Formats: sequence, structure tokens, C-alpha cells
Amino acid sequence: MVFKNALILIFMILGLSACARSSRVDPIAQEEELQPVDQKPAWPVIARLKAGANPIWFEFTDSRSSGYGNPGQISSPAEASLAEFTPWPFARSSAGMLAFGNNIVLGINRFGFLVFGPDTDKSTAVMYSVPDSTWDDYSIASVFMFEQNPAVLLYRDDFFDIPKEEPPQYPVMILDEKYPAPAGIITGFLKFIFDNDLEANLLRKGVDNTWYVRCRKTNEYPSEAEFFRTVDLIALPEKISQAAFRNSSEPLTVLRDFKLIETMAVATQEFSGSHVPVLRIISPDFAGARDFASRTVAGNDFSLFFGYNRINTEDNPETAQLAFAVLPDGKGIACSQNGITKFSLPVLPGDFVYTGAGLAGDVLIATWEEQDEFSVGAAGFMVMDSGVLGL
Repeated sequence: MVFKNALILIFMILGLSACARSSRVDPIAQEEELQPVDQKPAWPVIARLKAGANPIWFEFTDSRSSGYGNPGQISSPAEASLAEFTPWPFARSSAGMLAFGNNIVLGINRFGFLVFGPDTDKSTAVMYSVPDSTWDDYSIASVFMFEQNPAVLLYRDDFFDIPKEEPPQYPVMILDEKYPAPAGIITGFLKFIFDNDLEANLLRKGVDNTWYVRCRKTNEYPSEAEFFRTVDLIALPEKISQAAFRNSSEPLTVLRDFKLIETMAVATQEFSGSHVPVLRIISPDFAGARDFASRTVAGNDFSLFFGYNRINTEDNPETAQLAFAVLPDGKGIACSQNGITKFSLPVLPGDFVYTGAGLAGDVLIATWEEQDEFSVGAAGFMVMDSGVLGL
């Protein structure tokens, strides 16, 4: 895919360690050496998963004890490794899920990207691994769409411990079909952060379609947060108040898609009780994840659903319109041309929850993790035939 703005410089980070700010590599000097691979997609295939009635389970290996590696297959989450509970910024787990065309993309903390795409047989998913060894020292703050590509923001967490590593050389890394590894980018926004000795530790798109950024001063502990917004990640940001930053996270309260409206209505009636249901939707029909709510959310008085939405288009008329929402315990509601269907994902052990779900063809991918307050133990994902669930 081609970026719309020529000011963005893309270059590969192939096994290089993150450098100090004083020793940044000049991207222009490197540009001639780092040509894209002539293959689409260029990501390494690590498995073809034939989904059936029974789920196929995988766990993420612990980067700090087991080393750098791809996810391993297990018989069930109950048989997952007894991973030591780790504060969530340091744990190897899914930091977010995106729909990227017909693919599902996971941003895996302390690892890289995992991609699931439909094979010729729609009940089979091709699993691609797109790791980067430099990520092992950094946490994923945000998983989002930059232009037309999945991207992550890397940062050094200073809440649970004072960082020992240098700041990431390239805080924003993208997934591109032309490259076999994540690629770093430089934009006007990132240059502004660097020039002002700041580090971004949260990035999100507000309901006004504007990017909102939270930053801290580099190597000052503690340091007060500073907040900015920008129309895109190429333009320079403007400073805003903490209140303006907080207000930017309010979910949308207007749904124009009928299937989403119906899904929200049924989910509200069936599962949310007195709480406001907030539906976090990924879809190939819009960029990134979006939060929707039936009414204004006050504080933490909400129930979070993870959802997926697709519509049939002229390019893919065989794809039926579908919207579904899943609670962390796996209970779900689906809405399609066949009506409303209740379903349930495979039951997880106690203290385990689902953290996202989406479709690659007819294959459902759902992420899960073991939680203990602010810490994560075992974590991974499962795949299964969505038709078994009535989707």
C-alpha cells in the first residue's frame, strides 16, 4: 500500500536494537539500502489453521522467561504455561485487534504483529508472524490505523518501574504487505515530540476524527503529563488541557448502521443490566477500532463488549452483512440477515477473559488472557469455525 503523503519516510528495522536519541540513524542515508521485498504479502507464514467445531488454542510465550518466539499451540487455556503474573505493560499479550481488509491483525505486546487471513478455503486461516526483536524492551500504548496500514505506538512504561532502556528509536511502527518486518515511520508529529524532549505514551482518535496524544518528559520521574491534538500524524500538534484529552475518549452515541443498532439494543437488554453498554467495534469498513454507546457514559458505569461488523460491498457481494458483540466472559449476540442469534465462545477458566474477537473469512479469532487486577498471566488466542456459533 502507498502512503498518501510524501513527507513520510519508511524504512525497515531488521534486527537492530533501539538506539539512543543522540545516535539516531539518518533515514535518508538508509533509504537506498532498504528496498521493499517484491512479494505480497511478504510476511512469513507460520501456519494454516483449519478451523472446525472444536477451537484451536494458542498461547503467547513469555518474552522474559522463554525468549523471543512465535505462539505455541496448547490443548486449552487450562493447560497454558503457569506464566508469572506481570504488570500488563510488560506482559506478552494482545494489546489490540484491527480488521485490515479481510485480515485480522493483532498487536502483540513485547513481540510484534500476528496476522490472520482467509485461505482459498474460507474455513482455513493463514497465520502470519511479523515480529521485531526491538519490541521486547517496549510496551504497546496504542494499536491503530495509520493512513491505510495497521500501526502501534511503542513507549517506555514508567508507572511500575523506572525505565532502564533508551527511548524507542521509532515509536510508531507499521505493518505493510510489502515488508516482512514492522517498519518505522517519521512524521511531523513525531519530530515535534522528539524536538521537545517528550515521549508519547498514549495515542487515540477522538470522536471528532482528531488525534489526541498524551506525553511525558523524557527521563524525568515523575513528570507531569502533557496533552496534544493534531488533525493527522503528519501535522504539528497543538497543546490542550487534560479535560479536553479526557473528553476525547467519550464513545460515539450515534449509530448509522442498522445491524449495529440492533446488536446494541439486544446486548443492552440481555447482558448489560444497569450499566451502559459500550461496544468496541472493529470493521473492514472503517479505520481502526471505534467505541459506541447507547447513551452518555458516566465514570466506570459501563459494560464493555468487543465486536465486529462487516457489510457486503460491490467488491465482495458474497460477504453477508454481520455484526456481533462479545462480553469478556464469552457470551455474545450476533445480528445478520438471518436475524438475531445468541452464542457463547468456549468457556474459559476462572480469572480468564476474552479481550477481542473478529473474523478472517469464516474463521473466528478471539484473544484471551488471565488477569489479576493490573497484571496478566497466561495469554493467547483461539480460532474456530464461525458457522458453529451460528455467525
